[in-house]
Amino acid sequence: MLKIPFLTLVLSLSMSLAHADAPRILVIGDSHSVGPFGHLLINKLKSITPKASLYASCGTVASSWLSGSKTHCGYFFQTEEGKTLVGKEGRTPKLPGMLNTLNPDLLIIELSGNYAKDYDEARAIEDMKRILNLIEGKPLKCLWVSAPDSRKNIGTQKKLYSWVLAAVGDRCKVVNGRDYTHYPRDAGDGIHYWRESDIKFWAQAVTEGAEALLKSDLF
Repeated sequence: MLKIPFLTLVLSLSMSLAHADAPRILVIGDSHSVGPFGHLLINKLKSITPKASLYASCGTVASSWLSGSKTHCGYFFQTEEGKTLVGKEGRTPKLPGMLNTLNPDLLIIELSGNYAKDYDEARAIEDMKRILNLIEGKPLKCLWVSAPDSRKNIGTQKKLYSWVLAAVGDRCKVVNGRDYTHYPRDAGDGIHYWRESDIKFWAQAVTEGAEALLKSDLF
């Protein structure tokens, strides 16, 4: 019979009890979260609660997370337990199932950049509201993260934040990525960030917003 040292057992039980009361955070996002921003963000969120998970699928908009559409440009998933899945092609997880399974206290939605192409204002707002309709009446808090600064799609990028505000109303707090980023003018592909130094303030702003929401009485 395997004997577990008493002190080890006590510490294990103590940690389990502490984690039982920890808030649960679920993040969904597009290619920005597949890249350095998502990797840094989930590490920061883990400092708030061990029950943080992130699922990012390149090229997605809100409806992608309802239909489970396939991404062909990359995904990055990290579970609460720290298991990481990375690949180029795969199905986008369906948000309704994740909400039922994970039952998060806070949902962070990093989506808006892909509305810069092939979407007008009305269609973009209607699409984002599909997630708002899904979480209507649920006792979870919501933080929507709008796209960062870019060198391409400047005309539409400037409108994305206002589209997010119009879609979410007072249901979600919003972090404007453009307030915390400055895209390099002589590097990159014009949209995506590849250096952690360029997105550290953005990730910190989202982390602070998440922590404030978890401590507040607002939904």
